[in-house]
Amino acid sequence: MIEISKNGFIVFKENAIGDSHILTMLPQDVKLDSEFTLRSFFMMLSHYPTLAKINPYSSEYLEAFNSFSEEIMDLQPSNNTLIFNSFLISHPPIEYARKFNIVVKSEAKKDYKITGFHLSELINCPFKLNYKAYPVDFENGIPVKYNPPLDVQTPCSLFEFIDAVCQALFRNMLPESRSQMVRLSSQVAEVLAGDVLSDITSLIES
Repeated sequence: MIEISKNGFIVFKENAIGDSHILTMLPQDVKLDSEFTLRSFFMMLSHYPTLAKINPYSSEYLEAFNSFSEEIMDLQPSNNTLIFNSFLISHPPIEYARKFNIVVKSEAKKDYKITGFHLSELINCPFKLNYKAYPVDFENGIPVKYNPPLDVQTPCSLFEFIDAVCQALFRNMLPESRSQMVRLSSQVAEVLAGDVLSDITSLIES
């Protein structure tokens, strides 16, 4: 198992891994530092250019991340938490399917899709892993009931983690956010200078 630090560095057996050896880490299960954030994820891609090539969308988000001003980077995190869910849908004793998604969990413990959130609003949110396995009842080969999760861990590999995060960001964020991320970063910085974070939404919709 590898651990990804809050600064985006990958550690294996207490040794920091360099980019020249990073491909050997792709099959390893992932553990996140307790202070890991979405910012940490992009710092990891910056430290390891090889990993940034895994998903076709990663370069777009990395470009947006690198364009953010210090005002955005220094924002205090909101009370929301990003939860990376790794689901193992199973029909014991045979594995059926692996699924991944990301939700935004509010302070009130409600889950929200990341649709509508601008990347800058999520960049400093705590990022946690949630591994679950769900037994499934089948009828004629079709899953009809998902039973309560089993008390087992279903970790994902480094490759699965990177690919799933980039896919979830691209699939779930507003199209306007995807196409205007870099251009909006300077406008968002101006809004933040006026301490009106809520105006980000109006910028996206403009």
